[in-house]
Amino acid sequence: MSEALDAFYFNKARSTVFAYKERVQNFRAWLSTNYNRDIDTKLKSKHLRLYFQSKSLTTTQLRPTISVLKSLCKHLKKIHFLRKDPAADFENPRQKPPRFERSMTPATVKLFFVEARKKSNPSTFHMLQLLVYCGLRRTVLSKLHRQDIIKSELIKNGSIEIKYSVRARNAKGSKTRVISVKDSVGKSLYDYAQSLDTVHLFPGKKPGEPLGSQSCANRIKTIAKKIGKPEISPHWFRHFMATNSLYNGANLVDVSKALGHSSVQVN
Repeated sequence: MSEALDAFYFNKARSTVFAYKERVQNFRAWLSTNYNRDIDTKLKSKHLRLYFQSKSLTTTQLRPTISVLKSLCKHLKKIHFLRKDPAADFENPRQKPPRFERSMTPATVKLFFVEARKKSNPSTFHMLQLLVYCGLRRTVLSKLHRQDIIKSELIKNGSIEIKYSVRARNAKGSKTRVISVKDSVGKSLYDYAQSLDTVHLFPGKKPGEPLGSQSCANRIKTIAKKIGKPEISPHWFRHFMATNSLYNGANLVDVSKALGHSSVQVN
């Protein structure tokens, strides 16, 4: 079982692995308590159904638990650990709407930048630039390397033009994409990257390790509380980036690609 789970968690983001492990461990503990055994070939859909019923009494959002266990069972069937997929007939419940509409005004975004500039460490300011102008998820933000801020020299009408872009490495679905950014933001990010002597753009306390995605999120949350908007999280900036880009005339397909969506129908 240990090897099967290692394969299940392989190549997933650290925050994803943490969340998955918590839900899998809870299910394994429930099996041990109620059936005195671990996940094995005797696992049936009735066990999952009874577990989901018990969880529904203690949580208002059952969707993540069902999604993780469905994914796990599918994986165990694929590697022939299970003969049948006991979760195949379970449907993911609809995700409940967020408590707050993820909508920010430009004035609110400016307040974030004002607070970030007050800090002696410029990294938070540049995190905001990447969130606002690239719409990065916090997990991708935390993994950026210094070399992921790219400066390119191009020739146009006999003149050299400098353009900047950001490489979002190992994003959702293990995909990497390159996002163009406007010159002023790109130069700011590039100059910051060149000032570092570390591999990661936002290095953590441990040598060679990046700042964790939760630490990145905490910095944003700290500013959100200071400006009286405690509900705002890093993900809000993806919505702002998309809305602001479309309002300023960007193509829907280009915005969708920049956000890393597999289709323009993904929101």
